[in-house]
Amino acid sequence: MQRVNLQFTRDWTPIAVDGFETLVALRRDSNQAAGCAGIRKPLVGEMCGILAHEAARRGADYFCFTNADILFSQDAIDIMLRDAREGYAFTRMDVDAATGADLAMHLGGVDAVAARPGWWLANHRRFRDFIVGELNWDQIYTSVLLRHANAVLFNVHPLVRHVDHPVVWSHKGGFANYNGYLGALDSHYYSLWCEYHAEREDWARRRGTEEEHIALQRRTFTRPWPVRTRITQPLRKARAWLRHELV
Repeated sequence: MQRVNLQFTRDWTPIAVDGFETLVALRRDSNQAAGCAGIRKPLVGEMCGILAHEAARRGADYFCFTNADILFSQDAIDIMLRDAREGYAFTRMDVDAATGADLAMHLGGVDAVAARPGWWLANHRRFRDFIVGELNWDQIYTSVLLRHANAVLFNVHPLVRHVDHPVVWSHKGGFANYNGYLGALDSHYYSLWCEYHAEREDWARRRGTEEEHIALQRRTFTRPWPVRTRITQPLRKARAWLRHELV
């Protein structure tokens, strides 16, 4: 496994991390994308694109994006290499900062995505440039991945962990508004996520098998778009664009 640390190319002193190769490659940031000042954050689409290109150049089977505070297990890597799907998404298990004890699976979102570089580069236009660390990007990326790739979401066993800490993002502000705008453009994918989440809760209540859970994912994320969605989604996109342009 080759670990890389992505850094900005301009107006920035790159930060090196022990055990990671530093790639000074990020050209865009949250301030440019959202058109407002704030903590400089990368864009998820650009990060995944860089990682996919690097993985392809190095002959790696997969690239994986995750935050620096996620503890990625060898079990997760072994499953990816064994199953050889086109893509994977992982939900974190929060752990207690003092004891390291497992607390709860963070089912509301996803904390790592992985894909075969060739698949990602062929499908990168499906993934918008959400600001990392803000709302919506992980649920929508997971929905796009599971709809268009031979992919799976792992959110039952603790394959990735994260030390619990207070939430640092907000529903308000320029960055939240920007991610909300992109989320509105992809609201049909967010609806898929909500449908899946409701069905997963039912699966958990009746103590279904893991095979049933995988089948549930496949059924939910790949079912044909309803006629209503096909009609209303272009209207939602147009309305979201108008609101964004008029702000």
